[in-house]
Amino acid sequence: MGTKPPYYYNAQKETFDNAKCLRKDSTPAEKFLWEVLRRKAVQGYKFRRQHPLSYYIADFYCHKARLVVEVDGVVSSDARKLQRQARRRR
Repeated sequence: MGTKPPYYYNAQKETFDNAKCLRKDSTPAEKFLWEVLRRKAVQGYKFRRQHPLSYYIADFYCHKARLVVEVDGVVSSDARKLQRQARRRR
């Protein structure tokens, strides 16, 4: 992967892999918000989706504003969603 830019704050490969999985399995709330943020619709700021920050994965991150946005959605007892939540807590 080469040298990681400073906005990853020493995230490990496993965190990047988990973030990639989370990008493929977004919640409806995350998908909705991403449609707004991806076009720089918030005063021109660039956001990243499921962005690794050290051992954490932020739902959305803007490096220029140093802003993390976490989206809460409907919590279900569905096993797949529980696994996803467990990956996020690592």
